[in-house]
Amino acid sequence: MEPTKVGVIGAGMAGPALALFLKAKGYSPIVYERNNKPSEAGLGIGVQQGGHQVLAKIPGLLEHLHGWPRDEWHFYSVVEEDEGLLGTSDSEGKVRERKGLGTICMRRPILQQRLVEFAEKAGVPFKWGHKLESLQQDDERVTVSFANGARETFSFVVGCDGLHSNTRACLFGEHPATYVGLCMWGGVSPAPDYLRGKSVALDVYGNGASMIVIPMDETTVMWATTQSEPESKETWRTVDETVAEEFKKSSPYSKWGFGVGELVRDSTSITKVF
Repeated sequence: MEPTKVGVIGAGMAGPALALFLKAKGYSPIVYERNNKPSEAGLGIGVQQGGHQVLAKIPGLLEHLHGWPRDEWHFYSVVEEDEGLLGTSDSEGKVRERKGLGTICMRRPILQQRLVEFAEKAGVPFKWGHKLESLQQDDERVTVSFANGARETFSFVVGCDGLHSNTRACLFGEHPATYVGLCMWGGVSPAPDYLRGKSVALDVYGNGASMIVIPMDETTVMWATTQSEPESKETWRTVDETVAEEFKKSSPYSKWGFGVGELVRDSTSITKVF
C-alpha cells in the first residue's frame, strides 16, 4: 500500500518542519511554494523552548540548524530621567541548564534554507514557483490547482502559507488582517565587542518606544523596533539603500545610548515589516 499523499502549501518555517514530521509518520508529503527559491527576506527568528522541544523530536535536525543560544536578557532605559541598567534575567540559561533545551536564534533566511536542506535529504520533494489558485475537495481527495497550470491530487492538504494565506482564502474567502497601526523597522549589524560571542540579548526602552537586540551568531546581531505608520502589504524585504541611509541618520534610535545607536548606524541591511 502506497503512503498517503499530502500537499503542504508554503515552504517558509512551518511547511518544511511539518513535512519532516509527516514523513517520519509514514506519509508522503510534497511542499509547494509560490516563490522560485528559498527567500532572502526577513531578519531573525528565536526558536524558544517549546519550539526547540518540538524540533528535537526529529533526529539530527537541531544539529543541522546549528542555532545560536540566547541565555540572558539585559534591560536598559534611555529615558533621560531614568537612564541606565534596569535589570538582567538569566532565566533562559537556567532552563537550558536544567532541561537541556532553550532558545536558539538564527537569521530567518538561514533557518529556512537549513530546514529545506534537511527535509530534502529526508526525501521530501519541494516544488518551487507554485502559487496556489484553487482547491476542490470531495469525500476522498483534494485537487489543487496552481497559477502555473499544474494540478495535483492529495488525500489532504495543509496550508502553511502565512498571514496572507492563499489556502485560507480558497477555503473561506478573503478576510483581511486588521492593521493595528504599528510597523517594525529592523536590521542586521556586526556584533559590537561587548556582545561578540555572547548569548546576551538587550531590551532597551525609550519614551514611547523600545528596541530589542538579539544575537544571531558569534559575530552578528539583529535589532528591531516598532513605530506608528500607515499600512502597506508586508514584504519582509530589505528597503533600498536611500531609505536605509535616511533611517540610519534621522531616526531617534540612531542616537540612543548603550551601543544601540551604533548598531543602527552600522547596519548592513534594514528591513521594514508591517
